[in-house]
Amino acid sequence: LPHHLSHLPEPHTQGKTGISRQIMRVQQSVDARLQAFIKGPLERGLRFTTKEPGIIIAGAVAMIIVSVALIPAGLVQVEFFPDVEGDNVVADLEMPEGTSVERTRQVTERLRLAAGRAVERLESERPADSPPLIRAIYSVVGQPPSIGGPVAAISLSTPSGNRAYVDVRLLGAEERTIPAARFEQVWREEIGSLPEARSLTFSASLVNIGAPVQVELSHPDPAQLKAIGDRVMDELESLAGVFDIRSDQDQGLKEIQLRLRPEARTLGLTLDEVARQVRAAFFGDEALPEEERNAIADVGDYMVRTPTGGQVMLSRIARVSFGSSPTTIRRKAGQRILTITGDVDPAIVTGQVASRELEDVILPPIAAEDGRLTVSFGGAQQQQAESFSAIGRGFVLALLVMYALLAIPFGSYIQPLIIMAAIPFGIVGAIWAHLAMGLSLGLLSVFGILGLSGVVVNDSLVMIDFINEERRNGMGARDAIIKGAKARFRPIMLTSLTTFLGVAPLVFERSLQAQFLIPMAASLAFGILFGTAILMLLVPALAMIQANVEEWWAEQRAKQLPMSAAELGATGD
Repeated sequence: LPHHLSHLPEPHTQGKTGISRQIMRVQQSVDARLQAFIKGPLERGLRFTTKEPGIIIAGAVAMIIVSVALIPAGLVQVEFFPDVEGDNVVADLEMPEGTSVERTRQVTERLRLAAGRAVERLESERPADSPPLIRAIYSVVGQPPSIGGPVAAISLSTPSGNRAYVDVRLLGAEERTIPAARFEQVWREEIGSLPEARSLTFSASLVNIGAPVQVELSHPDPAQLKAIGDRVMDELESLAGVFDIRSDQDQGLKEIQLRLRPEARTLGLTLDEVARQVRAAFFGDEALPEEERNAIADVGDYMVRTPTGGQVMLSRIARVSFGSSPTTIRRKAGQRILTITGDVDPAIVTGQVASRELEDVILPPIAAEDGRLTVSFGGAQQQQAESFSAIGRGFVLALLVMYALLAIPFGSYIQPLIIMAAIPFGIVGAIWAHLAMGLSLGLLSVFGILGLSGVVVNDSLVMIDFINEERRNGMGARDAIIKGAKARFRPIMLTSLTTFLGVAPLVFERSLQAQFLIPMAASLAFGILFGTAILMLLVPALAMIQANVEEWWAEQRAKQLPMSAAELGATGD
């Protein structure tokens, strides 16, 4: 290079230097703003906190009360498991027992046609260049729907001519703008009522953990049990947002019921022998003509053979009547039960609220009328109670272990409680996050709350440890608390912020696969942010109260020492 250009840096070195300077400017700017916040608003807040710690603690307690009150007030819904809609909408059809396969197939075809009309209605609401809303429609007659598709259902279930389902496969959730629940609603409108069906239920949920409303009734009298079940179903139908109410007790199959007269015994006939001969008249080789078995009188004229070879008219040896018998008798703990289930519209009412209405309002008057009635709840509510009970016990045990692990190194019974005081405020942040995002508080939300407890405890721990170190070096309590909170603000903030950013993509993800984890991620992300903001003032306030109590206690002991010495001198010891 010429001599006058030899002092210039190489081009790539100059570029690197420019980038480094830009990064350094950003770092210096962020650090300056951070220091300004620490020395300004944060220090003023800490001085007020250490001067009036009671106000901070009272405000914190009020915040907990208000936040928890959002749940019973209904502003934050409680749902055991999130209702995540899938790409399939399924109609489950059950006809009365004894319905022929052909009749079930005809009703199933009506469901298919109604699904087609629903698609046409919704397609008119979409842009002309949109991809088709549905990918396929298929139906299965003779089987109930099953997780795993029709192949799994056929291999695991016994064929039943009165059961069928229609499965509509929609466009993927990422590609369509119409929710599956909207298609389900339009499909319901298109099919209208099916009075000939025993039950017809629709589902657009990806996971079914049980009916949102499920109650099991038990009574020693089957007739009374059925009457009570019908009354409960009528009451449930009056609740807003509750639909698809059904009972597992069917009408049963028609049968001929025989009761032997005393004359049968004298002829040597038993009920078993007579029943076999009557059955043979219907299904055996010598069956009666169809026109001769349509009425009780026809059946009563049937001739029964006696053990001696003679014949006698059936009506002379037995009372004959038509009746029905259930195809299935369900028992629990040896007691016959009737199960009533219902679905809910989460926009109107949750399964928990509907079940509470059933338990507190509908069932008590019925149970008061008949003391032999027993009631238990199942479905999603039973699973919720069992899961939350187990999680609650585990969480309490974890808190006890956490307290022990903190008490041993700190050598204090009080400071572990101060450190763990930030945990409830992480829960407060999780509740407000669910309110802001329109999420229901459920099992996965609890998992996120459990996870954030460890993070907020860690933030409090580093602050208390620094405060203790400064006090051991001779600094006064208030100055040590202010200095410790200011010094640990940066690492605490960075820990919480990086944790939030780590789960933020999941919080705002809209794909189908992420819907399960969004409540857990929201609890963790926003709970940490809120908990961190609160603990920066709450922990210093609690530490200041502890220091004031210790100082007062030391003063009281100091006042008692001279008196004790005087008393000792008076006794000559």
